[in-house]
Amino acid sequence: MLWPSATAASWSRWSAHRLHSPGGGEAASATLAGEGGVSLAVNEKDVAAGPHAVPLVLGGRHLLQPLLSFPGGRLQALPAGYDVGEKEWFDIFAKSPRRADEWGHWANRGMTANSECIPCHVTGLTKGYDGVRDTYATRYAEAGVGCEACHGAGSAHVEARKTSSPEVAPYETPAGEQRLATCATCHALRRELDEGFRPGAAYLDHHEPVLLEEGEYRSDGSVVEEAYEWGSFLQSRMYREGVTCNDCHDAHSGDLKAEGDSLCQSCHDKEPKTPAHSHHDATAAVICIACHMPESVFMERDRRRDHAFSLPDPKRSETTGGKSACVACHTGKDEVWASGHVEEWFPATAEKRETRRALAAAFEATAAGDASGLERVLDCTTACDSEIRRATAVKLLPPFVKDARVSSALVKLAPDRADLVRYAAVWALAEVPAVEATHVADARAVLLASTRDARRAIRQNAAWGLRGLPREGLSPDEAAALQKASGELVAALSYRADSAESRFTLGSFYEARGDTASAIAAYEGALRITPAAIPPRYRLAVLLADGGNLTRAAEELRTLLQYDAEFAPAHFALGLLYGEQGDWREALRSLTECLKFDPYYPDALHNLSHAYLALEEPDLAKAVLEAALTHPSARAEALRTLVSVNRELGDADAAERWAKQAAEEAAR
Repeated sequence: MLWPSATAASWSRWSAHRLHSPGGGEAASATLAGEGGVSLAVNEKDVAAGPHAVPLVLGGRHLLQPLLSFPGGRLQALPAGYDVGEKEWFDIFAKSPRRADEWGHWANRGMTANSECIPCHVTGLTKGYDGVRDTYATRYAEAGVGCEACHGAGSAHVEARKTSSPEVAPYETPAGEQRLATCATCHALRRELDEGFRPGAAYLDHHEPVLLEEGEYRSDGSVVEEAYEWGSFLQSRMYREGVTCNDCHDAHSGDLKAEGDSLCQSCHDKEPKTPAHSHHDATAAVICIACHMPESVFMERDRRRDHAFSLPDPKRSETTGGKSACVACHTGKDEVWASGHVEEWFPATAEKRETRRALAAAFEATAAGDASGLERVLDCTTACDSEIRRATAVKLLPPFVKDARVSSALVKLAPDRADLVRYAAVWALAEVPAVEATHVADARAVLLASTRDARRAIRQNAAWGLRGLPREGLSPDEAAALQKASGELVAALSYRADSAESRFTLGSFYEARGDTASAIAAYEGALRITPAAIPPRYRLAVLLADGGNLTRAAEELRTLLQYDAEFAPAHFALGLLYGEQGDWREALRSLTECLKFDPYYPDALHNLSHAYLALEEPDLAKAVLEAALTHPSARAEALRTLVSVNRELGDADAAERWAKQAAEEAAR
C-alpha cells in the first residue's frame, strides 16, 4: 500500500523533517537520523536543492519506507525502512552499501519511486514524465491497491449496487491466465511498455517480463533475492495443474486462506505430513513450506518464499551458490551433510534430481559462453515442462547463433504457441546481427511475420530486429506492419525515457535507421539524466566523428574515460581521431592504452604500428608486431600488418615472406 504521510501518525518525525544543504563546501554532508539509531550520510549534491519533504510512505502491515520529495516532481525512496512489528528503523542496504555514483543509490534513478516503486502501490497511475524537461507530474486515482486495480472499471458495478441489482453488472476478476496476468503486473520483475494495462488484458501487451535470468535467479531457477513470485510460480507443477494465486491467497486481505499444512492438505493427500515422507518428527517447524518454499530476504527484513514449490536438493544448491531449505533450518550443518540424508531418504527421486542438476549446470555453462551445455539447453527449448524455463533457454542462445542448430531452432521457435517462448525467440533473433545468422533469410522472414504477432512485446522486438532493414522490396502489408510495430517500440521507449537505458536503445534504433540527428538527440538526452552512462556517450562520440566534428568527439571520449579509464573502445577511437589530426604521439599513447586494457582489440595493433611508422620509428613498429606473433589471438592481425608495414617500407622480400605466413595461417 501507499499512504499519504499525514494520515500515518507513526511518520510524524519523518513528515516534519526537512533536509537543507548544510553548507561548507563539497565535502559537507547531513545526517538523517531515524528512530532506532539508523543514520544516513547525505551528500551535499543530493540535498542542495532542498528543503525536501516526505509526502508519501510506501508499505503495509510489516514494513514501511518513506519517499523523499526532490525537485522536478521526483520522489526518491529512502534507504531507511521501518519494521512495524519490531517498532524500529533499519538500513535497507546495510549488507550492500551503494556509492553515490551508482544507479541504485537512494538519490539516483534506480530509487526514483515515480517509475521504480509507485506503479505497484497505487491504482490508476499516470506517471506524467516530461522527457524534455526531465520532470514528473505523477498522479494516481487511489493511494494503495484499490478495487479497480484487479477488477477493472467499477462504474457499472457501482450503478448496479445503487439499484440493488448486482447481478446486472457482476464485478469479477478475470479467470485463469488473465487473472495471473493481473497479479503479475506487480508480482513479477518486468518493464512496462505503457500504463494502459487493465484486468483481462494479455500480459505481453503491456509488459516485457524478466525471465529466469542471471542475477535475478540462479541456474536452477531459484531466486537470488527479490524476483517476486511470478517467475518462480510459472516453474511449478502447481501452475501446470491450473492452480492460481487465489487458490491459496485471499486477494483482499493478502492473508493465506488457511494456516500451516492445512492449506496444502486442502488439495494434497494427508500422507506427506507423516514422518515417513518428511523423515522428521512432527513439530511446529516441520511444515510443508519449510522444505518446499524456502525463504529469501529482501530489504533486510522482508521475507519472501520461493513459489516454485521445488524438491529440496542440497547438492544442487551447493553448486548453484544457493542455500537449501535443509541448511536454512539446520544452521550448524553444511550442504554435503544434508545431501547425504536426501540421497538416503529419497532414492526414488534420485534420477529426477540428477536431471535437474545437469540442466542447471548446462544453463550456467551456456550463460558463461561455454558451449558444453548447449545441446541440453537446446533440448530444453522444446522438452522442458515449464514454459518460462523453455523461454529462458531460448534467451541463452544468441551467442551461439553461428551454430546452424541454434539459428534453425530460433527460426522454428518464433511461431511457438506459448507466448513466452515466442517472445524469447523473437527477442533472441532481434539481438543477432543478420550477417552472423546461418538462416539469415529465414530469420528475416520470421521477424517480418512477427511484426503482426498478437502480442505487443513480440511485435516491438521484431521491429528492433529489423531496425536496419531497408523498406525497399517489402510488400505494402509488410511495410505497414513494420511501420506500426516500429511506432509501438518508439512509444514504449519514450514512455520509459526517464531511463538512460531506454534513451540509449532509442538512439540505437534511430542510428540503425539512418536518422543521425534523432540518434544524437537521444544519446544526449541519456547523458543529461545519467552523465556516467558509457554506451550513449561512446556512440555519441562515434556519430560526431563520422559527421566531422572531431573536436567535440574527442571531448566526449575524454569525458567518458573520466568515468571508465579502462574502456578500450574509447582509447582506440581517440587514437584514430588523433591520427586523423596528425597528432601521432597522442595517437600512439591512446592506442597503447587500448591494447593495455584489451590486448586483442581489433585493428588496434595495426593502427599502433602505423603510428610508429608516422613517427619514423619503423623498427619499433616491426618489434611490436613480431612480439605479438607469440599470442594466438593476435597472430593473424600481426601477420597481416607485417605485410602492409614492410610494403610501406619498400621491403618487398619481407612483405612476401610475411604474406606467405599469413596465407598459411588463414588456411589452418
